[in-house]
Amino acid sequence: MAGRFYTFANRSVCQFTALGFAVLYRKAFCPQKVSSEIRHVVALTIGFGLCYFCFGYQISHLLLQSTLSYLIMNYVSPHIMHRPLMITTQKVISLAFSLHDGLCQSEEKMTSEQRRRAVRHIPTVLDFFSYIFHFQALMCGPLVFYNDYIEGKGYVKNFSPTVVVVRKLVVSIFCALFLITIVPFSPITYLQDPKFQNYTPWYTKLLYLLRATSVVRSKYYHAWLLGNLKHFM
Repeated sequence: MAGRFYTFANRSVCQFTALGFAVLYRKAFCPQKVSSEIRHVVALTIGFGLCYFCFGYQISHLLLQSTLSYLIMNYVSPHIMHRPLMITTQKVISLAFSLHDGLCQSEEKMTSEQRRRAVRHIPTVLDFFSYIFHFQALMCGPLVFYNDYIEGKGYVKNFSPTVVVVRKLVVSIFCALFLITIVPFSPITYLQDPKFQNYTPWYTKLLYLLRATSVVRSKYYHAWLLGNLKHFM
């Protein structure tokens, strides 16, 4: 009880202190008075100080995370950052929250959803990498929670998937054909065209915006449905 109160008090002090610093920052370090470099240094110094006050030596976690991210941004080509990386990021984040709930939270403090998703032991190497790289959802999802993957939750045993698979496959193929035949006539890139932006009436802009953003979604429906199919096989 005392630990939770201490954590709450710590963060509340930081939040109110940050509010006071925000007023000072706006008044004394506005863009009209100082350079952007000084503003960055001040924001970094205050943020680092508040973070250390609140978390102590655990600030090393944030430093490590941000440093690794910065190194990746600088030394890894953005051309190799493909969609599967985004899917695996979702998996790692969801597993991290589930582990926190399962190992750190008490039952009475968790919601029913947290209890359902909680992971109560560290995954084995095989379980973890199988979850990250299983072929059914590697390329474009959908995201599957760790418990659902390991324990098979949400699936009916002895269930014949034929009807569901055929229905989803037909819709996916329809979306692919729609993508090939219809989408090229409503390119979303036309929204950036200066002629469209400067000389098109607002109501025509609105109608085209609705049309372009509606039809372009077919590629996501196609990919998600096709990816979801593999979970029924």
